[in-house]
Amino acid sequence: MRYAGFILLLALIIGGGTVQQLWTDQFLLALMIPAMAIGLLDLGRSRLTVLARFLIAAIALVLFLQFLPFSPSRMANMPFGPLQGSLFSLSPGRSLEAALYAGGLLGYVLFVSRFSDDQLSGMVRFLVVGLGINLAVGTIQLAYVGGSAISGLLPYQMRLGTFANPNHQSTLLLMVIPLLAQRYLSQTKQPIRFLIAAVVLVFYLLANGSQAGLGIAVIMMLLSVLWFAPKRMTVLMKLTSMAFMVVIVGVATYVALTQGFLRNDDRLLFFENTWRAIADNLPFGAGLGSFPLIYPAYEAFEDISGSFVNHAHNDYLELVLEIGVLAPVLLLVFFVLIGSSAFRSSFNQAAFLAASAVLLHSLVDYPLRTLAIAVPFSFLAATLACMPAPERRKIRRSRHEQPVPTAAYQSETGRRIEGQILT
Repeated sequence: MRYAGFILLLALIIGGGTVQQLWTDQFLLALMIPAMAIGLLDLGRSRLTVLARFLIAAIALVLFLQFLPFSPSRMANMPFGPLQGSLFSLSPGRSLEAALYAGGLLGYVLFVSRFSDDQLSGMVRFLVVGLGINLAVGTIQLAYVGGSAISGLLPYQMRLGTFANPNHQSTLLLMVIPLLAQRYLSQTKQPIRFLIAAVVLVFYLLANGSQAGLGIAVIMMLLSVLWFAPKRMTVLMKLTSMAFMVVIVGVATYVALTQGFLRNDDRLLFFENTWRAIADNLPFGAGLGSFPLIYPAYEAFEDISGSFVNHAHNDYLELVLEIGVLAPVLLLVFFVLIGSSAFRSSFNQAAFLAASAVLLHSLVDYPLRTLAIAVPFSFLAATLACMPAPERRKIRRSRHEQPVPTAAYQSETGRRIEGQILT
C-alpha cells in the first residue's frame, strides 16, 4: 500500500503539468510499471468485478487498434481533402504517448484492486497530504499581488500550487470534499472539523478565481452534508438529492449560456469547432492524442490567437473525436460500473461523489489529462470497481476451503454419538 500511496502523493507534487513529453510524467509512468506487472501477474487476487475486467480489456483493445496497419480515409470535407496514413491513428506518435499514459493508469488500477477495504480507505491520507502541500505552496503564491508563478523547479511553470493549470487544482479540491465529509460527518462524527475544512477550501477557491470550480464546490459541499449527515438517509433520498443538484447545475449552465455570462469564454468556440471535427471523423475517430493535429483545421482565421489549443476543454468531446463511436459505449459502461457499487459502503459513497466531481468538471475542462488528477481518479475508480470483500471470501472458501469444525461442535457431536450408543 505504501508503494501505491507514494505514487499517489508524488503525482500530486510533480504531476501537475498539462503539456506532453514532460519528464515528470514519464517518471511517474515509469514508476507504475512494477504496479502494472504485479497487477497482471497477480490477477487472482484482484477484486475487480466482471464488468470492470471487461472494460479494462475493451480499453486495451482500443489502445491496440491505434497501431493496426489499416487507415480509413477521414475528413473528406476538409479544404485540403481527406487524410490518409499508414496506421489506424492519424498521429501514431501522439497515440503511443496516450497509450502509455492510459496503460500506466490501468496498471495502477489493477494493482490497487488487490487491496482490502481498509487499505483502500487508508490511501486517502496520501491524498490529503498531497492536498496540504498544494495548499501551502498555493497560499505562498497567492500572497503576492496577482499571484506568483514558480519556474525552474519542474519542467513546467507552477501557476498555483504545483499545478500548471489553476483549474486543475480546483478539481483536486472538489475531489477531496466528499472524502472529508465521509470521514468527519459519518465516520468520526466531528462536524466542526469538516466545517473548518470546507470554509478553508471555499476561500481558497475564491482566491483561485475558478468560477466553475467554485460553483461545483458549493454543490459538492451541500450534497456531501446531505449525504453524510448524522441523520440516516435512504438510498432513494440520496438519489433524489443528487438529481436535484444535477438539475441546479443544468439550470445554471443554461442561464450562463443564454444570458451571455460565458460570452467571452473561448470554451464555447472550442466546443463548436470540436463538434464539427467529430462529424467529419465518425465513426472511427481520428486516433488517440490527435486533437492538436485535427483542431487547427476547424479554426476560423479570425479566431486564431497566440494561444495554442491543446485540448477541447471537454474530455468527452475530445474522446469522441479521437476514438469515435466507441467513446460513448466505453463511457456508458464506466458510468454503470461506478454507479453499481456506489452504495456498497460509506467510503464507496464518498469515492462515488469524488469521482462524480471530476467527471462533472471534465465537461468544461480537461483535468484527467493531468496525472495529478488522473492518478487519484484511478484510485477512486479502482475502489468502485472492486467486488465486496465478503463476497470474494465466500467464493474463495467455496472453491478451495472446507469449513473446520470448532471444538464446541466436536464436543457436542461426541456427546450425541455417546447417547446413541448407550441407547
